[in-house]
Amino acid sequence: MRAQLYLYDSLRSKFKEPYRLYIDTYTKRIALVFDNIEEEASQIADEHFREMGTYFPEYHDEGDFAEDAWEKGLEHYEGLSLIRYNTKLMWISTMYQFWEQQVRKFLFEEISRTHKMYDKKNNEITFKSFCTRGINEIKEAFLKFDYNLETLTIWSDIDELRLLANVIKHGDGQSASQLEQLKPSFFKSQVSNSNLLELYKSTLTEIVLNINESDFLRYGNALIVFWDELPERMYSK
Repeated sequence: MRAQLYLYDSLRSKFKEPYRLYIDTYTKRIALVFDNIEEEASQIADEHFREMGTYFPEYHDEGDFAEDAWEKGLEHYEGLSLIRYNTKLMWISTMYQFWEQQVRKFLFEEISRTHKMYDKKNNEITFKSFCTRGINEIKEAFLKFDYNLETLTIWSDIDELRLLANVIKHGDGQSASQLEQLKPSFFKSQVSNSNLLELYKSTLTEIVLNINESDFLRYGNALIVFWDELPERMYSK
């Protein structure tokens, strides 16, 4: 009896729904929190200016107060901008990790429903040791069911998302080099052609990746299409 992966309609719908919720929640709730950070920074600068005018004597230069207040507002704006940037990256990275764990669980539950799995030393494979090497092992598992994930129409987007999640987590490295070849614009400053990751050596402590909301939507939709394109039944060779 051959093992099978059975993606029935209700299960397919269940797997797709979280990404719709990810997209809806981020765009309609999370991103909106940061819509007015410029106005908020200006308000803080104005308040700081008024406070300094209260506590300092008249012979102080008012221009010094204004410069100090401006720096206070700028500091607040830059801090919130970094949090907005990190929040976006966190949602993107988590969405990918969610997908990888979702696929891994699907594979294990479908195979183990009718078959036991063993490693090369004849030890039974449990979920703890199943597909622990990430996407390469997941691709190998599907190939055993005569299905190549790389034939999916959105595979390039998912693979790009995988690289981006690695870059977000680890910073500069092999994944960053591969992603830069695919998406050099992700690494470019908005005011120059400098590679910001090479400059700052981090993806989280400074705003270095030019990822926008359209990229977030593209990745979320790609993960939905992934479950749409998989066949209903796949059988082991």
